[in-house]
Amino acid sequence: MKGQQPQPGPVRAFWRALAPLVVLVLFLAPSLAAQEPAPDLVIFYTNDVHGYATEQKDDQGRLTHIGYPRLKSFVKSFPVRNKLLLDAGDVLSGQPLATVSQGEFIARVLEKMNYDALAPGNHDFDYGLARLMALKDRFQLAFLGANIIEREDGGSLLPPYIVKDFGVFKVGVFALAHPGTPRLTSPGNVESLIFASPDATIEIARQMVTRLRDDEGARMVVALTHLGTDPQEQPGARALARGAPGLDLIIDGHSHSPLAGLREGDTLIVSSGARLENLGLVAVRTGPGGRLSLASRLMGAAEFGAVAPEAGLQALLASLSAEADEQLNQVLARLPFALDGEREHLRRGSTNLGRVVCAALKKASGADAAIINSGSFRDSLPTGEITRRRLLSALPADNYAVTVTLSGAELLEVLNHGLGQPGSGAFPQFYGLTVTAQESLETGPDGSLIRRDRAELVEVGGRPLDPEAGYRIVTTDFLQKGGDDYRLLARPADQVYGPVEEIMAGYLADIDEESLIFIDRDDALTIIVEE
Repeated sequence: MKGQQPQPGPVRAFWRALAPLVVLVLFLAPSLAAQEPAPDLVIFYTNDVHGYATEQKDDQGRLTHIGYPRLKSFVKSFPVRNKLLLDAGDVLSGQPLATVSQGEFIARVLEKMNYDALAPGNHDFDYGLARLMALKDRFQLAFLGANIIEREDGGSLLPPYIVKDFGVFKVGVFALAHPGTPRLTSPGNVESLIFASPDATIEIARQMVTRLRDDEGARMVVALTHLGTDPQEQPGARALARGAPGLDLIIDGHSHSPLAGLREGDTLIVSSGARLENLGLVAVRTGPGGRLSLASRLMGAAEFGAVAPEAGLQALLASLSAEADEQLNQVLARLPFALDGEREHLRRGSTNLGRVVCAALKKASGADAAIINSGSFRDSLPTGEITRRRLLSALPADNYAVTVTLSGAELLEVLNHGLGQPGSGAFPQFYGLTVTAQESLETGPDGSLIRRDRAELVEVGGRPLDPEAGYRIVTTDFLQKGGDDYRLLARPADQVYGPVEEIMAGYLADIDEESLIFIDRDDALTIIVEE
């Protein structure tokens, strides 16, 4: 046609799409000019995706979350022969697409992704053990778990490891769940299971290294773990590396901390962060004497702009999203201002979102006060229309409201359990209580300073806390079953109410702006900073 520019042919278009891959290969093989061979193996890994299956962009149109369709296209097109695709847990729950289908929509996507192995994160048990195993079997999800035992017969719940033979060498991959999973999901979800203790988990890792090297002939051993790297995590990925010599690589989840390459002795520890904001890559080469060398890198979402989404997976996600839209797009309420659900704010202080949710539970139950953990939240609620999709993004956990009765002394202990863990999901949000806490700093096992807060003054309903009095507290079934190690809440419920998300939906629909402003300005927690 006159005046029309010629379109690039399919080959030319293909290589244009591969431009970011070429850049990455040059990064992983910087001495190509010296004829250094391409990697013998590239390991692609994700962790803590939390249901972020679709890509997301910021206001400028830049990718902030990669999404599975671009990820699949990238891995499929990457110009090396040998590849592994691994995930370190918390993949099935989190976003609305996961919540409305109890993980099925995410499992259907993972089936198309063809992960070689997945570690079970604590939140992968959020829909219950039976649901996890049903999704695993139906969609052929390659979950592994070397430290999860069935209580009834003492057998392993999952295969402990896999071995991949790439010709040039074999790679053994085993997986470890967090020993604290019973307190990091609703304990009832895993009551038929035993999760090995921190010390036993390290011993299991040592056995896995020996078995994979000596019995299976693996030259490279990879631990796929959902342990975390924060100082309070036990055993934690760094302690695992110290306690299990012979590990080449630990791909870790749980802490949401991006790690391009942390060295602990001869072991490389990596983590992609969370929510598909990054993709992790490890290039493996065989050197003189068969010695392996590992180079690692994180690719941020913005680097995937030129990678076309894989068409089949994009179509599947569109179909799944359409199935959920009728429920998710229902408008529940309008907010005159935003409610703060930022992770760093919730886990270190009281936010207006935390107070509003607790106020909703308090009103629904008639309790004296409400207490929930900050790990219940995953997003903020913006000014304007709030749809079910938005609300589920903020409150994705399938939690129910329950009431328990505590003495004043027990209530104080419950508060201090959570306040003593700023930065963690156990840190409390509450309403009906006014708390003044004192900050202190302690030296952690690794020498780092750890902040602890402790309640100095507590009022319930405007009156000083009475250690001998009884108080009716509304919380979630997660905490009432001992989740986040709230052991004092682990007692029979006085009464069970509806899902937290449903209670919050009704509360937002009914509350007037003046009451919302009052809660917004009500300082439930004051922390006195140590000088």
